[in-house]
Amino acid sequence: FRSRDRWRPDRAVLAIAGDVTPDQVFAAVEERFGAWAGRTAQEPLRPAPQSIAGVRVIDAPEAPTAELRWGAIAPGRSEASLAGWQLLVAALNQSETLPRGARAQLLTLRDASLFLLSAPSSLGDAAKTAKQLREAIDALATAPPKGPALDALRVTVARGWALPLESPGAQLTAWLNGFLAGQPADQLARTAARYADPASLGDAGAAAAALRAGA
Repeated sequence: FRSRDRWRPDRAVLAIAGDVTPDQVFAAVEERFGAWAGRTAQEPLRPAPQSIAGVRVIDAPEAPTAELRWGAIAPGRSEASLAGWQLLVAALNQSETLPRGARAQLLTLRDASLFLLSAPSSLGDAAKTAKQLREAIDALATAPPKGPALDALRVTVARGWALPLESPGAQLTAWLNGFLAGQPADQLARTAARYADPASLGDAGAAAAALRAGA
């Protein structure tokens, strides 16, 4: 697409924050953008993200250590089931059975998110380290946290969700990202309400089971 096919007012969003009145804002926008016209060209259909199962080994003969990474596609940011994956990440990062230096993380995106579980290892212990990662996932799939342990995880995830939104600018950015991802205008408020009640966040068991099934 050419730039002029994409940058059109029908798909543009202008967000303004500060000590201004609606009348001032509309007048300024009309003055600067009133003559802007046209419609955005239709986007081509995109296939849904698909997981590719398998193991890939990158041979680096001179490397003194190995790095193991387990990746999987998780739900997109607008899906309620994403909270279960956030709980899974929190549970893994608090696990005492993972190898030293292991870390779980979740990169949330529009249509899907990326789950990563990584761990460093000595070359001779790579197979043992991989087994520890799998056993940690198996344990959470078969016996996910319950009771006070689950309540604590939910509070951790709920508080973590709010941390990046402390400033008005950060809230504005989060709202824009959601809007541009096709979410309704009140999605951020509805998400905030959901995280305000940690008990509504579900549990990590379903996410762990899905991860194990796709391995």
